[in-house]
Amino acid sequence: MIAITHKTNTLCCHTWPYRRARVTFLVSMKATNQPASSDDNDPVRWDTPVFVVSAGRSGSTHLTNTLNSHPDVAITHESNIAHYISLTHSLSYQPLFTVREIGGFRFHGLIPEQYAKNFAGPLLDGMMAAWRQLYRTEFAHKPFTVWGDKFQFPEVVPDLIRVFPKARFVYIVRDGRDVARSTVLHRERYDTEHTSDGAPMTFPEICQYWTNINQNLIDMLKGASSVLRIRYEDLILKQDQTITEVLQFMGLSVDQNIFQELQSKAEERFRSHGTSKSPKASIGRWHQELSEDEKRIAQAEQGKLLAEFGY
Repeated sequence: MIAITHKTNTLCCHTWPYRRARVTFLVSMKATNQPASSDDNDPVRWDTPVFVVSAGRSGSTHLTNTLNSHPDVAITHESNIAHYISLTHSLSYQPLFTVREIGGFRFHGLIPEQYAKNFAGPLLDGMMAAWRQLYRTEFAHKPFTVWGDKFQFPEVVPDLIRVFPKARFVYIVRDGRDVARSTVLHRERYDTEHTSDGAPMTFPEICQYWTNINQNLIDMLKGASSVLRIRYEDLILKQDQTITEVLQFMGLSVDQNIFQELQSKAEERFRSHGTSKSPKASIGRWHQELSEDEKRIAQAEQGKLLAEFGY
């Protein structure tokens, strides 16, 4: 279908496109004749997914784990399947003999237009069906009705809005200064957060990343019909109130399993992914752990959005 001539650069889940005011490598799906729909006999609301979005190190993993303890919820962790479907579908109707570079790869179109126009649609339908089957398999242990995914990067949001006009987005934000500190510690522990050329991100670059990703999300989510923005700090310090608000936004009733999960497993899961002793200890750590120079850099790079988010 597609010929790949050579690879010039790679972008992995730990490579953050901080230098870009707007991520540009995404290729969009062509508008489909019909948006995603649900079968009346199927209890799963396939046309109304819930997508958790955020900048990295902002609490989306903690939120997703918490939501998945609800018996009706099935949310994957950064499966990247939406990105794959978007890319593959776009390439299926790329004009014959044309060349384009996407994410560091050079692709050649192979399918003549007379065939591509009748192939791209069924291909998309097949990939969407495979995506549904993944959830039925991964979450076979629970009779879920609400499905979704957690995304670290915002590039695919416009495609999700086009294909799922009823989608609900839970956008979680965190104080950018704490994000910067957490990112530095996470990098030291796991050797992550590199630039596209493999070099470790500097502190100013980490601050720029937080600003760029959040600004991209703000702009892209303007096209969504349903968005709930919450703060990480409220998720930790006002957890019952915040989780209840999120569940109501998702159209679900409160289930006590969630609060039992928070009491029994939350801190254990947090330690496996977090960089502080406990969720509460992760809040406001920048006051003590950033140098005065780092505080000035963070304010210069993040100040406008920090104020917008109420920090």
